[in-house]
Amino acid sequence: MEIDQWTHWTPDPYNSSHAGTLYAGRSYFYCYIDTGVPYTNNGRTSQVWLRTDDDTGNRNVWVSDVNLDAYGWAYDTFGLSYCH
Repeated sequence: MEIDQWTHWTPDPYNSSHAGTLYAGRSYFYCYIDTGVPYTNNGRTSQVWLRTDDDTGNRNVWVSDVNLDAYGWAYDTFGLSYCH
């Protein structure tokens, strides 16, 4: 991740679903969906959300892919399975 960002209990950017924080740096993701609520930040807009564990102790939470570095942004769905 290029910047710190909120994690969410559901794949949306709403304050009501805020779970914790995923800090900038190397992160891992379990899977992705491409049907989440669209989110715009970092000069990008996407409805792809990635499932991860955050740095504040929450498991199976979501972050948008808009804050990935350029490589991650281009290839995030190629190396991950689809969340079911």
